[in-house]
This record gives sequence, C-alpha cells and structure tokens, in this order.
Amino acid sequence: MFQVSSLYGTRIRHINVEGMNNLPASNLTNISQATTMPVPVNVGYIITIIFISITCLFTVVLNVLVIMAVKAKSRLQSYAKVLRAFLAVTETLTGLLVQPTFIIWRI
Repeated sequence: MFQVSSLYGTRIRHINVEGMNNLPASNLTNISQATTMPVPVNVGYIITIIFISITCLFTVVLNVLVIMAVKAKSRLQSYAKVLRAFLAVTETLTGLLVQPTFIIWRI
C-alpha cells in the first residue's frame, strides 16, 4: 500500500499498487490503472456542519428581528440602538453568506 497525506493531514488516499509490479518502468508513472479506496468521512466534519447549519438559521432569524424592532419602535432609534441594528445587518449577512460558504467548503 502507498499512502499520500494531504496538506493538512486529515485526508489519506490509499493507492493499491499490487497489480503494477508487472508493468515496465516507463508505465510506472501512469497510476490510472491503480484502484483508489474511498476516504472515510471524519465525524468532526459532520458535527461541524450540523452545528453551523443550526446557528446559521438562528443568526439570520434573530438578527432580522432586531432590525425590525429598531425600525418599528421610535424609542429604539437612539444612536446606540441604530449602531446595534447595523451590527445586526452585518451579522445577518454573515449568516446568509459566510456560514453557508463555510459549510460548502467543508463538504
């Protein structure tokens, strides 16, 4: 068995080279004839994806509620509360753009 580890060391690819002993030396660089075994999925990836998916939903919903409350109530429209609403906008965009991108990147 020949093992190649990735840059981060989390994925290992196994290549079966048993059938390549009969090949001439010029064909040894062609490993397309070798079989590749599937890589087992790391449980940490699955837990991370589930956790990020749940927090993504809560991030968007709760921050939209903050934005709506500041917009609807005139007593919440002080400078500090408006800044808090702008922070809620950035967190909503994080929940809509960054967290799903991270999930796709982890898959």
